[in-house]
Amino acid sequence: MIKETKMKKLLAAGILTLVLIAQGTALRAEDAPDPYAPKTGVPDGYMIIEGDIIVPVDFYDRPESGPGIESCFAGDDAGDFWPNGEVAFEFDSNVTEANRQKMRDAMAELEAVADVEFWEADDLEYSDHLHVQNSTENSSMVGVEGGEQVVNIVSWGSRFIMCHELIHALGFWHEQSRPDRNTYVTIHWDRIKTDKDHNFEKKSGAWRYGPYDFDSVMHYGQCSFAACSTDTCHLDNSCCGDDLANCRTIEVKPGDEYWQDKIGQRSHFSKYDILGLQMVYSENDWIHVNGSFGLYEWANGAFFAPFEFFPDGAAAVPEGGAVIVQPGTYIAAGEYFDDPNPDILPLFHSGIYSKPMRVKAPLGGVVLTRNWDQPF
Repeated sequence: MIKETKMKKLLAAGILTLVLIAQGTALRAEDAPDPYAPKTGVPDGYMIIEGDIIVPVDFYDRPESGPGIESCFAGDDAGDFWPNGEVAFEFDSNVTEANRQKMRDAMAELEAVADVEFWEADDLEYSDHLHVQNSTENSSMVGVEGGEQVVNIVSWGSRFIMCHELIHALGFWHEQSRPDRNTYVTIHWDRIKTDKDHNFEKKSGAWRYGPYDFDSVMHYGQCSFAACSTDTCHLDNSCCGDDLANCRTIEVKPGDEYWQDKIGQRSHFSKYDILGLQMVYSENDWIHVNGSFGLYEWANGAFFAPFEFFPDGAAAVPEGGAVIVQPGTYIAAGEYFDDPNPDILPLFHSGIYSKPMRVKAPLGGVVLTRNWDQPF
């Protein structure tokens, strides 16, 4: 009987010990930090403008970056874009495997429409690359900033919000930052939140391809930074509450009213989103011709160093490749000289072709003619 009592006491003590150990383990697990907790998105020395663009804190003090002045990041020069369209990236340890796959899927959307390649690597300490992390916001730098640059994501459930941030990283500003935007939309400055008007400044470096694009995935919503909306509401029309007409900060001008309730979409790439990406990140067998660019001395057929004359582009394009021609009239047939610069010898152009090639005019407005001074 005594032995049985002792056994029961020992058993009870053992059970109590196990319970206490289990409780202690549970408490320690509760106290442990969440490995997937979001991080604050803005690195030291940087700030957010336009709602989701990361720039240095002295951005507006830089002579090349102020309102209406060329951006310090992406602009009309190839140095702001990723060489050969190759973008290295890594994930922060706070990104779950499910969210990593969602980001890879967003990257695949871009790879499907332009000649870009996102490649994932573990050791990127000494190369330019994107660092994708789970954050409290969606934000990115614009173009190649050098070294590690953060891409912050909170909206893991929206593939095209992630695409929006990746397009920033590829070198593109918001659509309504274009220098020509006042021709197409009215900014109601009196309806913008206090100290948020800088988000609507135009930037001459906000390079975009083609006409103003209301359908762009890079356009603000009509209620962005509205004084009558919450701090976190930027895209949805409900941000303006019941008084949309008097609350919206962006109003489409007469003639294009169809787009008023559609600007700010995050569900697809527009036609000109795709064309812009394809021009900057062109296929290897594309040669560009642009008669208004004026950089013929350094021309190599790239989008930012196009040939000025059609025959030169046709001569440079590989067999079966494409000559991409921007709007203008070009002498395409016949042989001729031109003398654009008195300091160099006249240039000879031969409009005689003997290889298969494609000719594309993405924006239309191209006229190919012959040299009428040469008899055939």
